[in-house]
Amino acid sequence: MFKLNDTVYTKAGYSARIICVDSEHMHGLNHCPVVALVSLPNNASKEAVYFYSTDGKFSGSGNTTYDLMSNEPTYEERALMEAIAGFCDKRSPRTIEQDEQLLKIIRQIRSGKK
Repeated sequence: MFKLNDTVYTKAGYSARIICVDSEHMHGLNHCPVVALVSLPNNASKEAVYFYSTDGKFSGSGNTTYDLMSNEPTYEERALMEAIAGFCDKRSPRTIEQDEQLLKIIRQIRSGKK
């Protein structure tokens, strides 16, 4: 899903650069081969190193604002995604694909397309 040197975004809208896609890093029993430099929210000139699964899940926990997405959501879109997520079953976190589909639907609604 992610390629070396891709610029992607976290669910919170922070930019991230993919610097490795074949890491041997393990988080518990989970293999996290994707390494990204994520711009920190309070200082865009500083980056943190985070590990991800191949589907963009942050290695620190299940469904977080640090999960990766290929499209950058606007502030309004992030707010809508989180509001909608409040109605979702908390026992089954959304996947990256579900979030990207949700973002696509929000953009279609905003543009007036069906």
